[in-house]
Amino acid sequence: INSQINALKKKKDELQKELIDFDKIESKINTERELTNKYDELMEKINNLNKLITEKETKIEQMKEAVEKLEKTDNKCPVCQSDIDENKKNELLNSYRIEIEKEKQRLNKLNEKYKNYNHELKELKNKIEEINRLKDKYGKLKEKKEILENVNNELSNLRNELFELKRN
Repeated sequence: INSQINALKKKKDELQKELIDFDKIESKINTERELTNKYDELMEKINNLNKLITEKETKIEQMKEAVEKLEKTDNKCPVCQSDIDENKKNELLNSYRIEIEKEKQRLNKLNEKYKNYNHELKELKNKIEEINRLKDKYGKLKEKKEILENVNNELSNLRNELFELKRN
């Protein structure tokens, strides 16, 4: 019985060494749903941001075209064809240029946000991929944990048996 107990103790020690990372892996795997939800939300934000960026770029291009038309025209408004003097024309050009600069600044902020979101998305994707790699290892470790429980039960039974033998 003592040799059986010693063999089981050795097996138990080996299994415990292998199971050191089990809890860490289990807690990482448990974050998968949360990470996947964050990933989906971030994708939605990126898609919405993409639409906004496209709208800003379109608006800037339209204003640039309006400036070009206005610069080419003499004393007629390119939109409504009414008469305008040189002062009004310069006032409109200046107004467009100021608005274009404001829109470019807004566009730069959106692009910066887009870049940050994509960086965050890449990090989430890496974490999710890591979890998927850990799942296989987790399955094997779970089996070893069950074996460890069986070894502990067997060890306990043998110790009780030895105790009873020594009592008698």
